[in-house]
Amino acid sequence: MTFSRAGQSACLARSAVTAPDEPEQLQLKNAAAEIAESPLYIEDSFDLSIESLRSIATRYQRDVNVCFIAIDHLNLLRSASMMDEPSRGREVVEIVAQLKTLSRQINIPILLLSDVSRKVEDNKRKQLGVPRVTDIEYYNMVDQFADTILILYRAAYYAASEEERDALTGKAELFLCKSPGGNTGVAKLHYNSELLRFEETEPEA
Repeated sequence: MTFSRAGQSACLARSAVTAPDEPEQLQLKNAAAEIAESPLYIEDSFDLSIESLRSIATRYQRDVNVCFIAIDHLNLLRSASMMDEPSRGREVVEIVAQLKTLSRQINIPILLLSDVSRKVEDNKRKQLGVPRVTDIEYYNMVDQFADTILILYRAAYYAASEEERDALTGKAELFLCKSPGGNTGVAKLHYNSELLRFEETEPEA
């Protein structure tokens, strides 16, 4: 996050240490200070239960008026009330249902990240494995409660050759698979590998 905010390559983290007064280091320090002062709260508990998350989110919303929650990711969440449930699918239903209820109760959006199935890499679809909404893990359970479903896609990741990968480097797409109004579509993006972030592209003429 610091490197992206400073506009510096993340490769600096693996390179030789530079002098503290060099421009790159100064930009990183300024970016780190800016992030440290921002109203950003991170809970890095591993294997967090949905019940604990509900308590944490409610407290933050009450005490500091948090206005957005991002969860990375679904597979790290558990439900204490479903620990003995043999089906992970039923546990996922309980988790996403509680997230939906929580979002409505505290009136803020919740972003839940998830994986797509590995079958995307092996499928017979010749569009370089473009994922479908049904490729999202536990799609049937998540779709019941999600207002919006988005998929980020980088074709270069699925390229079959170095030449193909080079030609596709930096190209990315954001698929809108579900929205409250029913609209769907795709937005072209640029993936900046040095800053590890997705950026908007200039509209085509």
